[in-house]
Amino acid sequence: MKKILSAFFAAIMALLSACCGGTKDMANKDSAQNSGTITVNLRYTGKNGNARKFAEEMTKSGTVAKIRAEQGNIKYEYFISYDDPETLLLIDSWESQAAIDAHHATPMMQTIAQLREKYGLKMTAERYSPGPAAPAGDVINIPTGVKHWHGAAPGSWFSHLAMEAPGENPSNEWLEKVSDEDYNKLK
Repeated sequence: MKKILSAFFAAIMALLSACCGGTKDMANKDSAQNSGTITVNLRYTGKNGNARKFAEEMTKSGTVAKIRAEQGNIKYEYFISYDDPETLLLIDSWESQAAIDAHHATPMMQTIAQLREKYGLKMTAERYSPGPAAPAGDVINIPTGVKHWHGAAPGSWFSHLAMEAPGENPSNEWLEKVSDEDYNKLK
């Protein structure tokens, strides 16, 4: 049955592609089509609540406020993982690479490194880039497990057809709403 459904979905995608002008694969994002905003997701992992203590000290010491006040900073916000309370996510957004480079040249980077060492945290970083805009008539294939947002930009319309093949423990997770500020930046 799974093979039949997979073939059916493949045929639907091919049909949509043929009649609507092509497909885009969200797993292969083209950063050249993205806006100038750069977001880096940093994950700090520790033990015994040290990731939370790190964020608290960053905030209480005024370091977070100083970073948020830097020219080009859009967002600098911490989140605690529900699934792993020993992991802290920092969403760090900047207007441009030049703004990030200027931030990296400040003494605050040494403060961050010292606090990270003080609390014994491991850090991973990944550069986030939004997926490509889809021209009218395009079909976008989003592989299983890829979190994504979709919708129309102001002054345009959007049609959504979702297909999900049966599998083990299939699920649908609604993510946070896009802010009005971010929505109004769309073209």
